[in-house]
Amino acid sequence: MLGDVNGDGIDDVAIGAPGENRSEGVVDVLRGSRSGLTGSGNGYADLASSATGEDGGDGAVWVLRGRPAGLVTDAALVIGPRAVGAPYVKAGFGFELK
Repeated sequence: MLGDVNGDGIDDVAIGAPGENRSEGVVDVLRGSRSGLTGSGNGYADLASSATGEDGGDGAVWVLRGRPAGLVTDAALVIGPRAVGAPYVKAGFGFELK
């Protein structure tokens, strides 16, 4: 997926890695910058949590940003199946989030 996931006006890239992490798979986000893509973040851990029953069962993934004081909700990101072009009717999006 290509898009501005952190709202800085620069496209980022999300890359699926099936089979990674004990064969469960992961999604890595490479942050875009004015000089190109980078795998480095701001040094604070973020939290992704699935909400499979959200939006009538379509599901969503919530991302809470890490800051020096801990996790914050003021920069929360919600990603649903429509946002990534996935089938969305009763999809249970985020069900396999690990």
